[in-house]
Amino acid sequence: MKFKHIAVLGFATLLTVGSIKEVVAQKPASTESDIVAQAPASVPASAPTSTPTGTFQAGEHPTKGTVSIVTENGKRYLVLSQDFQSAKGPDLHVIMYKTDAPPKGGLKKADYYILAPLKKISGTQRYAIPNKVNVANYKSVAIWCQKFNATFGYAPLSS
Repeated sequence: MKFKHIAVLGFATLLTVGSIKEVVAQKPASTESDIVAQAPASVPASAPTSTPTGTFQAGEHPTKGTVSIVTENGKRYLVLSQDFQSAKGPDLHVIMYKTDAPPKGGLKKADYYILAPLKKISGTQRYAIPNKVNVANYKSVAIWCQKFNATFGYAPLSS
């Protein structure tokens, strides 16, 4: 009885291996033209592309430098320039504002989007812009004191 089971298993193994060889033999070999045809039509560039830019103007306090929005590898960033400078203040944030000139004070929550707390009051800085933010809905970038609801400075954006 033991030998019958081994014989049946051996026969089943031969059938399986034979079937696999037939499937492999039926598959056509890839040619160089097949490989080229399967490549994507365009490869996304990894080089940054620039979109809106602006120059800071004083609001409640002197603010200078430039801002740009760049796209790198499908992600968007707001970049403050090397010559960026703002006055020191409490609770400063980088915001995107719906008009090209936010008021000096009294900003309404529906009119802005907070990107992040300001990292430092001078020099180059980068802030990720979430995918959910439609940049086209915002006309300026501002340095804003949340504690006192005061616009330190702002930069109207232009393409």
